[in-house]
Amino acid sequence: MLISILLLTLLTAQVDRPNILWITSEDNGPQLGCYGDTQARTPNLDQLASRGIRFENAWSNAPVCAPARTTIITGMYAPSLGAQHMRSRVAMPEGYRLFPQLLREAGYYCVNRAKTDYNLDNLEQVWDQSNHKAHWRGRKNGQPFFAVINFTTTHESATRRRPHTAVQDAKTVKLPDYYPDLPEIRQDWAQYYDQMAVMDSQVGVVLSQLQEDGLADQTIVFYFADHGPGFARGKRWPGDSGMRVPMIVSFSPRY
Repeated sequence: MLISILLLTLLTAQVDRPNILWITSEDNGPQLGCYGDTQARTPNLDQLASRGIRFENAWSNAPVCAPARTTIITGMYAPSLGAQHMRSRVAMPEGYRLFPQLLREAGYYCVNRAKTDYNLDNLEQVWDQSNHKAHWRGRKNGQPFFAVINFTTTHESATRRRPHTAVQDAKTVKLPDYYPDLPEIRQDWAQYYDQMAVMDSQVGVVLSQLQEDGLADQTIVFYFADHGPGFARGKRWPGDSGMRVPMIVSFSPRY
């Protein structure tokens, strides 16, 4: 609903159209300081939340990435498209377009770095640029932009990659109550917090670039995750621990 209202506003506005920046991360829940997690080391996202809106009950539409991303980029529930199965590659209904396609028609420069993974096939050009070098800096002078910057830093594969030099102390990390207290689980969960801290620093770099370019007060910034953490009873689990995500929206008072 929030995105739909924003899109309607942008398509009908003639002047002072805001830039839109989506910062997304993978396989993580609201294990952030701004959500009250005292183990988290996430100063950049905490600061973003302090000047924006922190959604306390944000839920993904699927506990796994492709149908969740399909829902976000189309504005349609994945089952209504037949796109609820991973890598199903269904065709979009005739006459329907994705969110960035509508924005491009409205004059926006649309870039994606670099995850798509939609359960859709035979799409016409969606992005002006979609690769690991995509950036709003490629737009024309004065052109508004819609940019998606996705970080895989917290993906389940990164929480199990070894060797790993731990920062978070696995012996003292607090586990969710539904996990058995085993050394292996403590190690995975501590590494997850380490990866969350790395992701937060990456977010800080992007927000600094926005400041450097003098665009901070002209840009609506969204941060959200695709679904819950990549652990048992997390990713692929259609319950609170698999589908509750962090979501922060920050925008200038001018909007």
